[in-house]
This record gives sequence, C-alpha cells and structure tokens, in this order.
Amino acid sequence: YQTLRTSLLFSRKNRAANTVLITSAGPQEGKSCTTVNVARTLATSGERVIIMDCDLRRPSIHQRLNLSRDTGITNYILSSDGDDWRNYIKDTDQKNLYALTCGPIPPNPADVFGHERFLALLKELRSQFDWVFIDSPPVVSLADSMILASLADMVAFVVRHNENDKDLIRRCVMNVRKINPNVIGAVLNNVDLERSHYKDYYYV
Repeated sequence: YQTLRTSLLFSRKNRAANTVLITSAGPQEGKSCTTVNVARTLATSGERVIIMDCDLRRPSIHQRLNLSRDTGITNYILSSDGDDWRNYIKDTDQKNLYALTCGPIPPNPADVFGHERFLALLKELRSQFDWVFIDSPPVVSLADSMILASLADMVAFVVRHNENDKDLIRRCVMNVRKINPNVIGAVLNNVDLERSHYKDYYYV
C-alpha cells in the first residue's frame, strides 16, 4: 500500500487533482479493502483523507471502518436546503481519516450521483480534504460507476487474479476510458507470490 500511495502521488497532475475512483470490473475483487488501506496509508503520512461509500447497492465501507451505515450520502441528498454536509462526516479510529457512509439504499442509485446536491457535496469535499476516495460499484452492466468516473480526477481498477475474464476487464477499462481518460492503472489482487513464476515478475 505504500507503493500504491507513491503511485498515486506521481499520477496526480497537480494538487487539485485529488479525487480518486476505485472500482473493478466485477464484484468481490477487493476494491473496498484496497480503498480503505490506501486511504489509511495516506492518512498516516498526515494527509486529510475522506472515503465516500458510493457503492449504494452493496455498501461495505461502514463495516470495514466499524461505523454505522446510517446518516450518510442518501440522507444528505434528501435533507433540507441549508443542511450542513459536515453533519454527515464520520470520524474513524485513525487520525486524518474520515468517512461518508452510504445511508439508506435508494431505489435508483444512479439518480443520486446526478443530483445537484451530490455534485455540490463532492465539490466541497474536494476543497476541504487532501484526498477524496470514491468506492464505486463494479463497472459491468451498471451506470453508477460510469457517472462517478466522469466526476473523478483519476480512476484505478482492482483486479482479483484469475477471477475474471480478461476480455471483460478489457472492455470495462475501455468503457471507463471513454468517460475519463485518466485511468492510472490497476491493482492486481490476491496473487500467490509463493509460486515461482510470479516471483520473477514481482521483483522486476
């Protein structure tokens, strides 16, 4: 995760480019775990980091950070005008790391991300935090991740080794690049480094 942190720092074009979408081609590839651990690594170095749980279909950030799912993004979207977004930010067990959980699961999550209150919220978070991490639903067959990709400065994929079809992954990456050309790379997850032919690549 220190290596991933370094890669992020080199990938950002300027300090204002601080919003990172973490996604995957399919489900259960480890994107939420990767999001939390990279965010923790950045927070440890003194950066102010917030994670937005925008997987409004199968949210898990609240579980990984041992927080309540309630009083989150969807609550803020439905709140009255003038309600302060800071009321919905949750502290975590780590200094400099904050979270915005999903709240109640909406009937149509894609509508949330096009809402003017969500766009205004994201703008505020970008200005108040050094890093904004968006945990996204998988790309395959969902409009949610494509909308979120259009709002992020950088997009990173998490790929679970030997779990998904390569053509599917390739198509998903190509589709995201049509929306946001700044796909900075992929995290290959769950690789068995004890197998010799992976060791050769690992140390290159």
